[in-house]
Amino acid sequence: MWWCEREVIARPAAARRPPPRRCPRWGAAALAAVLLAGCGFHLRGSDPSERLAVTGLYAEEGSVSGLLASALRRGLVAAGAQMAKDRAAARVIVQLLGESQTKSVLAVGNTGRVEDYELRYTLNFQVVDAQGKVLLKPQQVALLRALTFNPTDVLAKGNEVNNVFRGMRTDAVSQVIRRLVSAFPQ
Repeated sequence: MWWCEREVIARPAAARRPPPRRCPRWGAAALAAVLLAGCGFHLRGSDPSERLAVTGLYAEEGSVSGLLASALRRGLVAAGAQMAKDRAAARVIVQLLGESQTKSVLAVGNTGRVEDYELRYTLNFQVVDAQGKVLLKPQQVALLRALTFNPTDVLAKGNEVNNVFRGMRTDAVSQVIRRLVSAFPQ
């Protein structure tokens, strides 16, 4: 390409190397950025309409793990919610009603050994106001993943199951926040 070629300095034929072609890569990256910006693409959380405009929000744990409750609080703050220090000061309360993690056999091989597991993660929540009036009826976020199993890597697969459940918890928190943003528009 004429805009990327460099002037070739007279050198012996053995010492000449073709000039590196970096410009087409930069051009392709710039073109991709322009096309993505033109179609309305934006990173999650960068759109002001995706902000949670609720003040005095409180996340009540209930019978869920502390990891889920703290992840939800962090996510709510990142989404723009102003958190209340305790339930008495809250105007809107997100009640985490329960969560469950299950692992069941998905596929068995011809030798009778497990080849795949199905991992399920469910989270139940509702939103009430300070007087206990239901603002958002009880809802369930259900996630499902398939996991291949290799009996020679039992320890590694055990760690992988924990990592997959951690990722599913993060996805569930994101879904709860998106539902809150749609339920309480700015």
